[in-house]
Amino acid sequence: MEREPVDVLICDIKMPGMSGVDVLAGAKRLDPDVVGIMVTRMRPPKPREALRLGAYDYLAKPFDVES
Repeated sequence: MEREPVDVLICDIKMPGMSGVDVLAGAKRLDPDVVGIMVTRMRPPKPREALRLGAYDYLAKPFDVES
């Protein structure tokens, strides 16, 4: 995002090395208007934490991309 601006950030909450919540927080520092959509197999409170930090919404896995 420092080199190339983005409009939408789609990120899994649980990743190796850094959480998606941390990625979202960093993205929001660079661009408060970025739309964050989180993907997770986790149940609240983690998705709620992402929403509180400014995520637009989250998708619960598994999800059907064909419907």
